[in-house]
Amino acid sequence: MLAVEVRQFVGGDLQTLVPQVIGQTAASEQKKSGSRPPVNWDERTFLQSATEKWNLTEEQLHAMQCLLEFSRKRADDLGWGAGRIYGSFSPKFLKVSPRSLYTVQADGRLTVNFAWLDHTEEEKTFRERFADELKTIPAFASRIKQPDGYSGFTIEEWRGEVDKFIAVVDKIVP
Repeated sequence: MLAVEVRQFVGGDLQTLVPQVIGQTAASEQKKSGSRPPVNWDERTFLQSATEKWNLTEEQLHAMQCLLEFSRKRADDLGWGAGRIYGSFSPKFLKVSPRSLYTVQADGRLTVNFAWLDHTEEEKTFRERFADELKTIPAFASRIKQPDGYSGFTIEEWRGEVDKFIAVVDKIVP
């Protein structure tokens, strides 16, 4: 929406009218805010982003693909993010919670979503067990202090322990 404001300046025998456009067009708003439309991620675009944008190594991609494959086979639902910059996948194990246990982003970050496991006593009990089991894995042990928030790990922190992470999830998810 646009409007025109006209200011009048008077001085002596002179009168000056100065128009000023107020407001922004939709195009200029988007350009100034730098916003981009959301991306509908899928496996192809996620892995493409991991490879081309984030330059993950073969070893890092292998770890990510192992966790993706496990999540696809074992989870009840595999959700893909809609982030503008970061693609992600988030598996849901519905016998535990309608929300995801963890999220993996295309740059390799793994976030354990403890904070989302707090709606029922069963979820809270599962959360405590999940945290205790993850603490047995050296790469995770020092970073999981209070299992009521989010614990994030870079791909370099978790890639060497991906099999152990998968084993924990497989062991404790009914």
